[in-house]
Amino acid sequence: GGTFEGDTYVPAGRSCFVSVLEPAEMMRVLSGGWTVVAGKSNAFMTYMALANALQPGLLLHTDLRVTAEKVGLVDIIWEPEGQTGGSAATSPPGFSPAHVSTLTLASLGGGGEEGTLRAKRGLAADQYASLLAAADRGGHGAVRLTFVLCKYWTGGAALAKAIGRVRSGSSPWSLAALSLYTQVGLAYDYCGMNMWCDERQDLLKLGPAPMKDAFVAELRAFLREADAALCGGGGAGGGGGGLPLPCTVFVGTLTALPHYWSFERIAAINAAVRDEVPRAAAALPPTAALSLRVADVYGLGLSRPDEVLEGHMSPLLHLWLAWGLLNALPQARALLRLAGCPEEASFAPACKAVVGGASTVRMGCEDCGCAFYDRVCATDSFECRDFECAQFRPCRFERRGPHAAAAEGGERGEGGEGGEGGRRRGPPPAQQQR
Repeated sequence: GGTFEGDTYVPAGRSCFVSVLEPAEMMRVLSGGWTVVAGKSNAFMTYMALANALQPGLLLHTDLRVTAEKVGLVDIIWEPEGQTGGSAATSPPGFSPAHVSTLTLASLGGGGEEGTLRAKRGLAADQYASLLAAADRGGHGAVRLTFVLCKYWTGGAALAKAIGRVRSGSSPWSLAALSLYTQVGLAYDYCGMNMWCDERQDLLKLGPAPMKDAFVAELRAFLREADAALCGGGGAGGGGGGLPLPCTVFVGTLTALPHYWSFERIAAINAAVRDEVPRAAAALPPTAALSLRVADVYGLGLSRPDEVLEGHMSPLLHLWLAWGLLNALPQARALLRLAGCPEEASFAPACKAVVGGASTVRMGCEDCGCAFYDRVCATDSFECRDFECAQFRPCRFERRGPHAAAAEGGERGEGGEGGEGGRRRGPPPAQQQR
């Protein structure tokens, strides 16, 4: 957990500063790597944060209403300029988009209502692998950013196996550094408490204690599969001719939720994450290429409850989380500025859920409207929600501080997520276990 000083997140008991990353720096951290985000609505908003920060507005004009089941998979690949035919005006500095694909939840599962149920339960590893291998663009220095909707750890385990298969073959991503951010768990709660659970009848009406037992058992299976598959087996690296393939797995705790969810049950799920991930990390051999970390998403949201809208973090919080994850990657160490040097980041009002105690959703401030989102909802209003409107707006941010003027690039950032102002202190809200 931590606190905010203005709009600056300060982890508890920490006093050092870490880097606020602008688009060019984010691309340098991600260059040559494959980043996968797996989860449901809050995880998708974190994905939006990163994608729209890297290329402003990239996902703001596509119907990606996750609560309306319009999102099953999103896959984006950027290649260094010169490897593609041209560059859009909003492309990341030095990169051009080479591949952008989206699938609805039904399409991810093969189509129709049965496809939707299959995608919610989680596909088989070979099905995930076929979809992921279809994006065969890549090459030296390319950046891949993938989202897969995942409600249960059974699907997460199959996805980890599928990623491992793609990386162990002749794919352009076989030698890519991998980062996998997962946030899974809420479905166990609403299945176990008999709310919405068409896809997992085995979890229906279990009650709190058996529900937690099922969550823990499936989380452990996911962690074992991540160890076995992502780095080529045994957690010690492999694939690509025996070379170690660096990979980092983040397991996020659940976001702070509205009063109609039991905080006791959510706390039990989050406590299981905080127990099981360190235990799995401690079992890894000292030479393991796999790194397991807990991302304290719950603490981040709870430290700024005014920025949690309808159970979903605001753009401000999602960008802090995205920065935190990037700061925690091993490949970022050579690119980050020295800790202990304060920096500031300022953000436009459209990046926030609240300004001056009033909601910014459709407020009169610049970019605070939801024109595209409202047009989509005018023809299909199913599950149209204010928290999604808040994500589908341009968000402009700028790093300030002693390093900003001297930093390479120095460009103004713009993304789908963000927060307003403040100095970033402390390590990211991701605790390294190994």
